[in-house]
Amino acid sequence: MRVQFVYPNTVQHPKDISLGIALLSALLKRLGYEVDLIDTTFGMKDSEILLKIRKFNPDLIALSSISANFSYAVHIATLAKKQFLIPTIIGGIHPTVAPEEAIRKECFDMICIGEGEEALPELVQFLEEGKKEVTIKNIWFKENGVIHRNAVRPFVRELDSLPDADLEIYDYPRYLKNHNRVGGFISGRGCPYQCTYCINHFQQILYRGSGSWVRYRSITNLMTEIKNVIKKYDIKRIEFYDDTFTLDRSRVKAFCEQYVQEVGLPFHINARVDNLSEEMCRDLANGRCRRVQIGVESGDERIRKDFLGRTISDERIIEGCRLIKKYGMELYTFNMIGFPVEKMHHIRKTVELNRLIKPNAMAVSIFTAYKGTKLYETCKERGWLDEAKSMGSYYSSTNIKNPFLSFRKLKCLQRWFGFWVFIGYDPKRALIELIDRNLIRFKSYSKIRTFLITKGLRRSEVDHCLRDPSSPQRGKKEGG
Repeated sequence: MRVQFVYPNTVQHPKDISLGIALLSALLKRLGYEVDLIDTTFGMKDSEILLKIRKFNPDLIALSSISANFSYAVHIATLAKKQFLIPTIIGGIHPTVAPEEAIRKECFDMICIGEGEEALPELVQFLEEGKKEVTIKNIWFKENGVIHRNAVRPFVRELDSLPDADLEIYDYPRYLKNHNRVGGFISGRGCPYQCTYCINHFQQILYRGSGSWVRYRSITNLMTEIKNVIKKYDIKRIEFYDDTFTLDRSRVKAFCEQYVQEVGLPFHINARVDNLSEEMCRDLANGRCRRVQIGVESGDERIRKDFLGRTISDERIIEGCRLIKKYGMELYTFNMIGFPVEKMHHIRKTVELNRLIKPNAMAVSIFTAYKGTKLYETCKERGWLDEAKSMGSYYSSTNIKNPFLSFRKLKCLQRWFGFWVFIGYDPKRALIELIDRNLIRFKSYSKIRTFLITKGLRRSEVDHCLRDPSSPQRGKKEGG
């Protein structure tokens, strides 16, 4: 049985693999199946995609898609359908939050909702045996115009039962070269919070009754994978893609103690400032954490609380960031502009809050409402949603009809945001930020920029603004 995975990645930077595909590939290989990957991250022509399918001659084509990549996934699957009589299935975040939209696309025979680690191997086994089965949990089947909508099974509780991600199906050294030698890992799954721009709330409802949504790998299991990867690849830093790495105080302490002994490479994490204490920041710094990424999102407390579902005060943000910097860790902030309830003075407050906490680097996205989030429904109900626009990258587009600020104005504000922040305490950096933000739109500069990163210039000097994660969609799943 041969399975052709497709990663329809359209993200420009940073260039990250899909750990979900890598894990599914490892599972199928462990069961003795053959796998191949079509990866569009670095660009592929349609003819190259078709040639790769023809050469591999798969029995199943399996795509994975976030919302920003869904239209391209449909394009690739349509190409394949016109040329080959091969069943196709798509999984990932977008089919999970918008299953009816996905299953009605003519190019897909099946969709996978939620976690696919148990569903996909079960499907492949039935296909290999030539059995006709349309009752596999997590998978919807389309047959002669009839859609078989199956329920989801409980999520994977024991993450240690899963194999290490299969990095070999990617050109992983090329990814590392374009990502400043930063290797990505996931130490746990799930987030207990319900920010309105994130799909965690949707997933919690989808898996209601399955147990605790937040699950962790054992520290020993995680260390084993990290050590295996760094033995094989030239990795200088590690980034953990967990939505919130700092949820469990005792686990963070135990992890840092073991990590500094067994690995010792600098690492980056995502955190919420209301999880951070002086003791935790001390442990993280001693454990070799070198960057903490936090969501500021908006500098207006009322917007954070009433619109974004984040009940974190300005004082708590300032104090948490003070602790991060006190212990010598870099501070990276995520910010959004363009909420349909936002005016210019709200954006100025976001700039001012960043000036107070003095981040080393930041991301500035334009709010986009993604399916599966509470804000998508809110924006739809209030007439703020432009459904004619696709849900693309929240760094370069939006599907929101902002009553106060035009998209052109928001793009201008986005380009100047970092300059306004840094000019208050680092004029040199403000100039770098302004040049980078304004030139990144041009392909020729993008190539030069990538060259500088691969030649080892400090990431904080060259690659400080743009983050458009592939896996997880911001929240770090679906969100602005």
